[in-house]
Amino acid sequence: MTSDWTGLVKDSLLRPRQAARQVLLAGLPPRVSVQIGTLAIVVGTMLQAVLFRPMPDAAVGAYAVLMSNPLLLGVQQVLFMLVTASLAVTVGRWFGGMGGYPGSIALLAWFQVCSTLLLLAQALLFLVFTPLASLLILYTMVWLFWALTAFVAELHGFERNWAVFGGVFVTLMVISIALGLLAAIAGIPMVETL
Repeated sequence: MTSDWTGLVKDSLLRPRQAARQVLLAGLPPRVSVQIGTLAIVVGTMLQAVLFRPMPDAAVGAYAVLMSNPLLLGVQQVLFMLVTASLAVTVGRWFGGMGGYPGSIALLAWFQVCSTLLLLAQALLFLVFTPLASLLILYTMVWLFWALTAFVAELHGFERNWAVFGGVFVTLMVISIALGLLAAIAGIPMVETL
């Protein structure tokens, strides 16, 4: 993508809109973007399997099903990446955006790479200094929404990040409700009953 990977990662974590611009300018073919995203997902899935294996009680409901089967977790994350890339384009176009599928797939693949790097940093910090790892988890939760908002805004050329955040949030809520209904129909408990 760029000769300065460290700079791109730093921009992604601190200035995600500028990083999104760099990723889009790289003009990666969708096939390469999917491969990059899938590799990041495989590494992230292996990390999650190793990190959560010693804590079986930490996973409940549908998350427990995913954590007990890393292959299923990886497939779910690849599907999530592709569906999110498609929704980013479709919903953005409903609001006048001009972003396309190749750019959206490239941005979501890079989003997966950065998410995996944050997960790796969390794992390493848990080994060295647990309180700092907890702070990184909080930063990661904020970053996930912030970066996704910035990536979608840059993809479509939207100026108002708060409006884009609202669209991202509402879209994720609709998806969560739909997935919850599908899980209920399939008999997968979303929360553990007391």
